[in-house]
Amino acid sequence: MAEHERVALHVAGALARLRLVRAAKRNAIDVAFLAAFEHAVDTLADDRRVQVVLLEADGPSFCAGFDLSLLQAYDDEAQRKRHFAPAIRGRLRHMSRILDRLCNLEPVSIAAIQGAAAGGGFSIALACDLRIVARDARCWFPEVELGSALSPASTRLLARQVPAGVAKDIILGCRRLDAATMLALGLANRISEPAALAADALAYAGEFLARPAHALLTTKATINAIVAGHTVVRPDLIPDREHES
Repeated sequence: MAEHERVALHVAGALARLRLVRAAKRNAIDVAFLAAFEHAVDTLADDRRVQVVLLEADGPSFCAGFDLSLLQAYDDEAQRKRHFAPAIRGRLRHMSRILDRLCNLEPVSIAAIQGAAAGGGFSIALACDLRIVARDARCWFPEVELGSALSPASTRLLARQVPAGVAKDIILGCRRLDAATMLALGLANRISEPAALAADALAYAGEFLARPAHALLTTKATINAIVAGHTVVRPDLIPDREHES
């Protein structure tokens, strides 16, 4: 894998496997990551073959959030916190656009999470429809602790999936959620042993590949619309009056 690569996309039939491949940097999000990930999501949106997207990551961490290597120039913790918000501000709008596209993909999306999923990495996982987490997974939003408000896009992703009080505790308290807590809160659908995560995630994806595509994808879109508060009309449930006697 070339050092400059950030993601790899492989489509085989109805299954797309999207992999974060910058393991040496814990798959941290930089400008190149955002461009590559957005291109992959757009490619998936245009591929009518795909029924399930499996999002995986190389290395011990799923995604450590925004790449903050530039903050290493500051020795003082207070200085690092002061420069955190300006360092990521320019990337937040781009990230928000990608999260919206990922949420609204037609295929069912599954995130397989190991190790750290922090900040933007946690947001990417929450933007997927389903999550399978390894027992070593830890998911959290460190933004408030670092002196920055969590973006509206990331806040909305969590607040739609847990009660408001729980979302506030997780975000404001910068709570690190382990696999068992994720499952208990409904933020994870399956737990796997770390060594078995890849195989278990593939098997989980297979469950949805086995469903009739039209029914699966239409129902997913209906659920998304209801959660977003939209009025839903199901053409398949409207009687065909032309054939009524």
